[in-house]
Amino acid sequence: MASVSKRLLDNGKPAWIVRWRDGNGKQRSKNFERKKEADQFRLSKENELALGVFAAAPQRIGVNELYDRYIRYRYDEVSKGNLRKQTVLKQDDRMRFHILPLMGNMLISDLSRETVSQKLEQLYRGKSPGVCKLLKEHLSSMLQYGAERGLIAQNYVAASYVKAPTYRPKRDPISDAEIEQIFAAADRPNRRKAVTTQMPAMIRLAALAGLRRGEVSGLMWDDIDLDAGVLHVRRNVDCMRRVTDPKTSTSVREVPLAPSLAERLKAHRDLVGAKGFAMVTTQYRDQPLHPIAVTQRISNTIAAAGIVDAQGKPRFSAHDLRHYAASWLLRENVPVPAVSQVLGHAHSGVTMKVYAHVIPGDDSVRTAMQRKAL
Repeated sequence: MASVSKRLLDNGKPAWIVRWRDGNGKQRSKNFERKKEADQFRLSKENELALGVFAAAPQRIGVNELYDRYIRYRYDEVSKGNLRKQTVLKQDDRMRFHILPLMGNMLISDLSRETVSQKLEQLYRGKSPGVCKLLKEHLSSMLQYGAERGLIAQNYVAASYVKAPTYRPKRDPISDAEIEQIFAAADRPNRRKAVTTQMPAMIRLAALAGLRRGEVSGLMWDDIDLDAGVLHVRRNVDCMRRVTDPKTSTSVREVPLAPSLAERLKAHRDLVGAKGFAMVTTQYRDQPLHPIAVTQRISNTIAAAGIVDAQGKPRFSAHDLRHYAASWLLRENVPVPAVSQVLGHAHSGVTMKVYAHVIPGDDSVRTAMQRKAL
């Protein structure tokens, strides 16, 4: 059985201490500031004792090791046909990029409702509701895996008092004047000639063709037909710099080239002399440009254009250029299904949900009423 008792700390403040014996019979204890939290922890320990399940504190397992076990389990499920490989690859990317830098060095014995809640608050900071929801689901899935195998007492995400944000105020989209500033900044000469022609092409691939950053990284010269004025999106580069299939089946698509984009692509191709299966945007030794590098270079270009906030940070992201592509197409009265196809959305409903605020108003009802009045 576990017990709760009150004690005074050296600083004179009261604390509640829970004492219990682990699966090896060793006496253990943990302090809490509030009695309610201590009682909840005591109950969880008593449940473990009753079920014969014990948290593996003596093993001193780190969150990084827990993650390695968990993600191996997820890839095993892929090999058994229970999960889609693309689903696990994306989860692997997000967790390595967002969660492990924040929690990877912690011991799982240090995980609690309080510590996980604090980490969730940090994790959510500055991210969209959609991304927060995904990250919460990923972390919860990993902790559930650990709880079911007796490595931790419970899934602390499920017990957390921190709620994922559900609303973020919409920012004003990039204006035509601002996109011209960004293009001008990208077109400025650079000491490295290849970068001089690469940046104008990269910026326009996002802003005029609506490519995602991973699709920009994965684009090869064989995908581009400058004579026909089209490019084909056939692959993606993830945050581990692995060349994968695009995000969804509808992300494999054909996109017409705007004249200014075709012109910049031709200039870049003529300079680097690349063709066939060579990457359009490269970092070194013809390796695909890392998606994070795409984000950073575009952000630097936006800052160089003078489009910054009060702290001097770029007011727009690389993904905002993709939003600009959708916005100007819709303002030109391109049908929503056609815009959805250009963006590679799963269906037109996604496009309508994200860009309803920029779709021109429909006066058909007003016009019909006026005709009826006559």
